[in-house]
Amino acid sequence: MNYKTIGCLLFCLFLCHTIQAQSCGHIHAPMLSSEEMDSINNILHKVGELENGLIKVQKGELYGYINEKEEVVIPPIYDEITTASYGMVCGYGTAGMVMPPNSFARVRKDGKYGFIDDTGQITIPIIYDHADTFWGKFLLVQKDGKYGFLNGKGVVAIPLIYEEARIFWSGRAAIKQNGQWGFIDTIGNVIAQPKYDEVLDFRMEWTSVRKGTAKNGKWGLVAINGAELLPVIYDEIRWMALRERLGRIKKDGKVGFINKKGQIAIPLVYEDARDFRYGLTTVKQNGKWGYIDEQGTVVVPCEYDYITNGGLIEKLFVGEQIDYFNRYEKKLVAPETLHEAQRKVTYREKRMKIQEINAYDQVEEFQNGVARVGKNGYYGYIDEEGKIIIPIAYEGIGDFGKELIQVYQSEKVGYINKDAQTIVPPIYDRAYHFRDFILVEKDGKKGHLNLQGEIAVPIIYDDIWQFHSGLAVVIKNRKYGFVNKVGEVIIPIQYDKVNRFRGGDYTHVFIAKKVGLFNRHGKEIIPVAYDQIGYPVDGLVSVQKGNKWGYCNEQGEVVIPIIYDRANGFKDGFARIQKDGKIFYIDHQGKCVENCD
Repeated sequence: MNYKTIGCLLFCLFLCHTIQAQSCGHIHAPMLSSEEMDSINNILHKVGELENGLIKVQKGELYGYINEKEEVVIPPIYDEITTASYGMVCGYGTAGMVMPPNSFARVRKDGKYGFIDDTGQITIPIIYDHADTFWGKFLLVQKDGKYGFLNGKGVVAIPLIYEEARIFWSGRAAIKQNGQWGFIDTIGNVIAQPKYDEVLDFRMEWTSVRKGTAKNGKWGLVAINGAELLPVIYDEIRWMALRERLGRIKKDGKVGFINKKGQIAIPLVYEDARDFRYGLTTVKQNGKWGYIDEQGTVVVPCEYDYITNGGLIEKLFVGEQIDYFNRYEKKLVAPETLHEAQRKVTYREKRMKIQEINAYDQVEEFQNGVARVGKNGYYGYIDEEGKIIIPIAYEGIGDFGKELIQVYQSEKVGYINKDAQTIVPPIYDRAYHFRDFILVEKDGKKGHLNLQGEIAVPIIYDDIWQFHSGLAVVIKNRKYGFVNKVGEVIIPIQYDKVNRFRGGDYTHVFIAKKVGLFNRHGKEIIPVAYDQIGYPVDGLVSVQKGNKWGYCNEQGEVVIPIIYDRANGFKDGFARIQKDGKIFYIDHQGKCVENCD
C-alpha cells in the first residue's frame, strides 16, 4: 500500500467517523492540532502491555494509547489513564476496576476525572473532582466538594448535594450531610435520616450505626427500611464473619449475641465472651469460663479458669488440671483418647495441635506442606509433621514459596534458600528480590546483588532502578546514568534526567531542556543538543531544534536539513512533513516525492 492510498484511507476514515459522531451525539475528546498529530509519533514511549487491542504510551508526563500498528488511537493528552486491568474495586479486593457501560478507561486531565471509550470518545464528561469505580448501576462522583451518583450513561441520577457518600450496598448508600451520616435508596430517597456519627454498609438486612465518639459512643442497628432495629444504646456490636450465624453485642459490661435478623438471640448475661467459631463460643460467668452453642445451650459449664482460643481441640484449665475439648464433636476428650481425636481433625486443627505440643506462639496455615511458626519473638518454618525445616531463629521471615526467603535480624534484612543456607547475610537496611537480582540498601546507598548474594553493582548509588534491556538507571549526586548487570557504567552518570529502555533499544537523556539519544550498548546516537528527538526508523531520526525539524543519521550527522515546521518518523521509506503550511512527503535523501507543487 503506497502513501497515496494511506492518505485517502485516513481521510475517508476521518470523514466517516465525524459523520457518525455527529449523528449519534457522541462527545469527543479534546482534539490535537494537525501539527501536534504530525509530530506525536516522534516522542511516544510505550509504558503498557497490549490491552483491548491498544498499548499505553507516554509523551512527557501525559498518556494515551496506540494500536498494534503504532497508530495513535487516543492522543497522549491525559495526566492519568486507568483501565479495567489496573487498580482495585473500591478497596474490597476484586481485581480490576469496573467501568461504566461502553467505557474503556477513567481519565484525569487538568485535575478533573471522566471516562472515555477505546476510540478516545468521552463517555462521561471530564468535569469531576473525583470519580469512583462503577458499582452496580451507579458511579460515585464528586464535584465542587459535593458527592452524588451518575448512571451508566453519565447522567446525574442522584444530585451532587452530599458532603460525603459511599457506594451502594444492598440498594443503600451511606451519605453525609451537616456532619452526620444516613442512607438513601437507588432513586435518592432518604431511607435513614443523617443523624449518626458513623454507619457501616448494608451487608445484611440491617447494619450497625453509632452516635457519639469512636471511644465512648453507642451502637445500634438500622434495618434496610431505615427503622431502628435495635436502639443506639450498646457499647459494642460485632460480627466475626458473615458465615457465622451470630454476632456479639455488649452493654453495661454484659455480653450477649444477636442473629442475622438483628434480633437478640442470646441474652446479655455474660461477663465476657469470644466470637462464635464452628458453632460454639466460650463465655464467662462468675469469673469462670465454659462453652455455649448457637441456641445458648450450655455445652460445658462455666467452671474453668482459662480456655485456649486456637483450634478445634482446646485446653481447659482448672488450676493445674488440664481437660481437653473437641469443638468439632462438641464434647470433652479423655486424655487416653486425645490422640484419636487429634487424628480426626482437619489440616487446620493439625496446625493447632502442633502449636500446642511445641508451645509455639503462632502457627500459620500450611501452604504447600509448610507453615511459618513463631516462638518467643522468633520465626521459622515447619513441615506437616512438625519437623523444623527453617530454624526458629529470625526476628522476621518471608514467604517460603519464593526462590529466596527474606529474613530479618537486628532490624537488618537478608535472604536464605529453602535449605536454610544463608545467601545474603542480614546486614542490609532494605532488600528487594526481583527476577535475577536483589536490590539492596545500606547506609543510605543502593546497589544490586546477584542471586548468589555477590555484589554485582556496587552499593554506592543514591538510587538504582530495575533492569530493562539489560541496563539499570543509577542516580548519584543528582545525576543519572546507566549500568549493566556486572556494574559497568554504560551511559555516563552525568544527565539531569533519563528515560528507561523498557525493552527497547534506545533511550533519551536530558541536560537542562536539551535531549540526546543513546542505544542500549552505550553509544551516543544523537548528542544532547536538541529540543525533541524521535526514535531511529530506517536509519534516520527526526530531531527538533528551536521550532524547526529535520533528520539525523545514526552517527548523529544532520542528513536532512532542520528547516521543516513538522516532521514525522519514516514509514515504508517515506516521511510526512510540513513547511510553510504545506504538507508533503520526502524520501531518505530529503527529496520531495508527493505534493511537491
